[in-house]
Amino acid sequence: MSLISELKVLRSRKEEGLITQKEYENLKSRLLRKYHHF
Repeated sequence: MSLISELKVLRSRKEEGLITQKEYENLKSRLLRKYHHF
């Protein structure tokens, strides 16, 4: 799965209330690190 599609999945989960804003931010930064090796 590409970074873009993973971010879209995360965003839709947040919008459906399945994860909190804080969880969304944590998962997003983890994804970005995974893809960009920060």
